[in-house]
Amino acid sequence: MEKLSIDFARFKKLVVKVVDMDLKITGTHSSEAYIAFESEQPHVEYKDDTLIITAKEKHFSLLGPMIFGSHGTEQTMQIVVPYQLKELTVNGVSSDVAVYSVKGEVLVIKTISGDVVLESIEFSDCQMKTVSGDIKIDSPVITKLVFSSVSGDLNIKNLICQDGDWIVSTTSGDLTMQTVGIPNMRLTLRTASGELNTNVGYTREGRDYLFGDGRMKMTISTASGDVNIISTNRAERSEGIEKKILRLVASGKLTYEQARQILDELS
Repeated sequence: MEKLSIDFARFKKLVVKVVDMDLKITGTHSSEAYIAFESEQPHVEYKDDTLIITAKEKHFSLLGPMIFGSHGTEQTMQIVVPYQLKELTVNGVSSDVAVYSVKGEVLVIKTISGDVVLESIEFSDCQMKTVSGDIKIDSPVITKLVFSSVSGDLNIKNLICQDGDWIVSTTSGDLTMQTVGIPNMRLTLRTASGELNTNVGYTREGRDYLFGDGRMKMTISTASGDVNIISTNRAERSEGIEKKILRLVASGKLTYEQARQILDELS
């Protein structure tokens, strides 16, 4: 893959637009930030404190270059950004989107036909809108979330219930939340046809389901789809994190010293 270095010192906001091309955004603590691409260099535009990156996979026919949304390509663009951004916006069409280890104030993701993976992200405000595609979120720290999906499952792992307000709306698709410890939340569930399944106890207050102290507010609206809330203990989560870190060391993505520092911070 070719690389294009980017100086993020002057930018607080990043906007990425992709069509028929998979996207991976990774945060880094180092000063090295860049775009890695496989074929044509993406278009890079600067507007005040915003960096805009646009990439479209081109297909050719007898009529000349054309843009299709068939998602039949394996082209991938990777962007390595500073660990902390003020705002991150991603618009994807026929594209899988993955965001790892990025912290900021506002995250906006809008996709049509494509899966979304978010891992170890921390944002005050998150807005997500998807049409067709599964969403996987692992170890999130999100204060306010507004999520809407036409079709596709939403799977959330390693969720620690803190003060926050989440609104989730789906037309079809199941929602599965795996929480660390007791899911301290007040769940308001509106569903035409769907069930709540959980391995922990709760109390009912009108249409609300009260888990633990109810510090986290969650409103779920679904036309059809089940809601699954699964509680795991902290020991299981720590063991899973340690295994993930060891795999990163084995693959050369983390040094031994970096791994030890992360484990010390988690202990």
